[in-house]
Amino acid sequence: MFGSLDLARKITSQNTSRTETQKKFALTNEQFLDLEGLLGRITSASYMPNVDGEERFTALTQDVTRLFEGSEKKGKVRLLYDTFISLGPVARVR
Repeated sequence: MFGSLDLARKITSQNTSRTETQKKFALTNEQFLDLEGLLGRITSASYMPNVDGEERFTALTQDVTRLFEGSEKKGKVRLLYDTFISLGPVARVR
């Protein structure tokens, strides 16, 4: 399986006002990425070096490649992460 999602893991509820409640959840996920997918995932972040900054981009890809090669199993690495979601009313700021 190339991903798992635990939709039911509720972290906490807290009162945001006298009558309304905000609920917070965490979605646990994992991805199995080959080197191309890992590089794509890392370089898609706006704060990472891109091809315009050739020297920094080359250094980034070399470092990621070295880390990948030291960690991969059957050509993939496992990326684990949690996404935190808050559900509830949004207060108006006046």
